[in-house]
Amino acid sequence: MKYYRINNSIKIQSARIIDENGENLGVMPIAKAQEIANYKNLDLVEINPNSNPPICKIINFGKFLYQQQKKIKKTKKSKLKTIKIGFTTSSHDLSIKAKKATEFLNKNNPVKIELILKGRQKGLKELAKQKIEEILKLIEVDYKIESPFKTMPHGITLIIVKK
Repeated sequence: MKYYRINNSIKIQSARIIDENGENLGVMPIAKAQEIANYKNLDLVEINPNSNPPICKIINFGKFLYQQQKKIKKTKKSKLKTIKIGFTTSSHDLSIKAKKATEFLNKNNPVKIELILKGRQKGLKELAKQKIEEILKLIEVDYKIESPFKTMPHGITLIIVKK
């Protein structure tokens, strides 16, 4: 969790102030912004200390922390889903696996496509990449490749996520 300076622990002289409604009040001394926050029974929170000038917000700090924790929980819900295909998987089976990948992507889960190679198939890595590209063409959702082709001892993997 990120650490935020609030009220009297803010050590800068002036900052860009944003009120509780999201409106920009402009650059002003911290003392004046603190007076405004106290008048409204809210907290002055340093949101971005690295910008020039630093940005402070007049908000309810407890409510702000709760919303930040909710955002973190939402991002943790997506789990990596794996779809395994073989070198000799038929086109019909590929279309079924592509539909499953589409479902996973629609639920905002990243998808790992894994092509398993056995024996002499390990020498045909270019054909294996073409097989993965074939399944990628069948996926019906806009996606982006998160990690490119990785050669593993047992095959080739690729991770995609929804745009």
